[in-house]
Amino acid sequence: MSEQLARSVKMLEAADFSEEMIREAKKHPSSARLHYSVQDATNLTYADASFDAVVISNALHIMPEPEKALAEIRRVLKQDGILFAPTFTAAESLLGRTRIHIMELSGFRVFHRWTPQEYLRFLQDNGFAVTDREVLGGVLALTYAEAKKRKSKMLKITVQVDGMMCGMCESHVNDAVRKAFSVKKVTSSHSKGQTTIIAENDIDENALRSAIGATGYEVKKVSKEPYEKKGLFHR
Repeated sequence: MSEQLARSVKMLEAADFSEEMIREAKKHPSSARLHYSVQDATNLTYADASFDAVVISNALHIMPEPEKALAEIRRVLKQDGILFAPTFTAAESLLGRTRIHIMELSGFRVFHRWTPQEYLRFLQDNGFAVTDREVLGGVLALTYAEAKKRKSKMLKITVQVDGMMCGMCESHVNDAVRKAFSVKKVTSSHSKGQTTIIAENDIDENALRSAIGATGYEVKKVSKEPYEKKGLFHR
């Protein structure tokens, strides 16, 4: 599938958790537009908002924590990006459940036995709006789903920073945050000992402490709250 898709896109990143699968894929002739890499879907190495589309095919149901994979997909997708996520959803029929049980007896682990409705709800509960769907019949029914990111609420992150003494210190901290994370706005005040970050996506606290700590300043406290942009006549 990767080789076929590569013919119609500018760039394609094909990833798998298995090093062996990637080695096998690389043995076949491929387009210069196609790049292979070993990736953990729950901890992708790509930058925020990197991709116009993400395809995750027949994988979510065999992941222990598929919600973490969806969180990473949301992070690397552009705001108007599209998720293509066909997944086996055979739990609705006795034959399908029996087939899954037989597969598990042979060592193939299925962590989530969704019906089509349950699977679509799972996507919606994890920040996606389903825009197209189709249930393909068979012994192992497959639910094809296309989805877009639901617009997330902005987040205000207030960081107590020790060691800022001047405007230059503020710039160092602000630059470190911008370099490490995708943020809408970051401001610092050495007089308050505080950095304020406005972001669309949550920022891992340990990663934030590390990024600011690398500049020589110490993070004392981190607090988070929903952020709503104030209108012109807000009081």
